[in-house]
Amino acid sequence: MKIIIAGAGKVGYMIAKHLMVHNDVTIIDKNEDAIKKIEENLDVLAICGDIEIPHTYLSVDSEIDLFIGVTDSDEVNMVASLIIDKITKVDKKIIRLKNSFFADDLVKERLGINDFVIPAFEAAQPFKYLVDFPITRNVKSFDYTKALLVSIKIPSDFEAKIISSITNQLNRKIITIGIERDGEFYIPTEEDMLNPGDLTYFYAYPKAIKELQSSIYQDDDTRNEIRNCVIFGANDLGLEIAKVLVKKDLNIQIVDKDLKKC
Repeated sequence: MKIIIAGAGKVGYMIAKHLMVHNDVTIIDKNEDAIKKIEENLDVLAICGDIEIPHTYLSVDSEIDLFIGVTDSDEVNMVASLIIDKITKVDKKIIRLKNSFFADDLVKERLGINDFVIPAFEAAQPFKYLVDFPITRNVKSFDYTKALLVSIKIPSDFEAKIISSITNQLNRKIITIGIERDGEFYIPTEEDMLNPGDLTYFYAYPKAIKELQSSIYQDDDTRNEIRNCVIFGANDLGLEIAKVLVKKDLNIQIVDKDLKKC
C-alpha cells in the first residue's frame, strides 16, 4: 500500500514504524528535527513541509491507498485531508481528533473521511461503566454486543463459593473468564472455588453484572456508590472524562495548575 502520514510526532513515528515493513510510506511534517529523526531511524520517505500548503504534496504519487492525519491539531488534520484530495487520488482517509465535537457523520461526509480516531474520547468511555458498576476494577466494552468484560476484586468478607453456585443463582447469565490469585492467572472451571481476594474477570450483560454486585455484596453496601468526582488534569482526557460523568449526574470538580485551562 502507498500511505501518507501527516504528522511526525510520537504517534506518526510509531505508525510509520509499524507500517513501513510491507508498505510504501511517506511521512510529512514541518518540524525539521522530527523529520531528521525519522530519516535516521525509519525506512520511509520523510518530507519536511507544511501539510496545510498544497505545494508540499506535489512530490507524492498520483494515487494513494491511505492518508493518515495525526498532527496535534484537529483543524490541521481536517484541512490536510481536504488538500490531499486536490493533489492526488486517495482511496481511504483516517484522521486523529482531540475534540469529539468534530466526530459526526456530517463532518465525515463533507470531508470524505472514512474514520476518526479519538484517543481521549475512547479512553474516557469506560468511566461511565465504572460509575454504573462501582465495585469493578475495570470494564471493557466490545463492538456489536452490549455484553461487558469486568474485573472485580472479591471482598475479604465474602464466603468462598463454587463458581457454579454463583452462575446458577444468576440463571447462568454470566461467564467467569479468569481469576488472578496469589500473582497467578488461570482460567477456572465451574467447579473451582471463588475465594476472598480473587481478582475475577466476568463476562455478562449489564443487568446480570448488577445482579452479580448484589450477590457478592449481599448487604447492599451503598458505600460503593459514586456521587462526587475530582479529576486532576484539564487536558483532553480529563475533559472527555468530565463529559462522560456529567451525563451520570455526578458532582464533578476539575483541578489543574494551568489557570487558562481552568
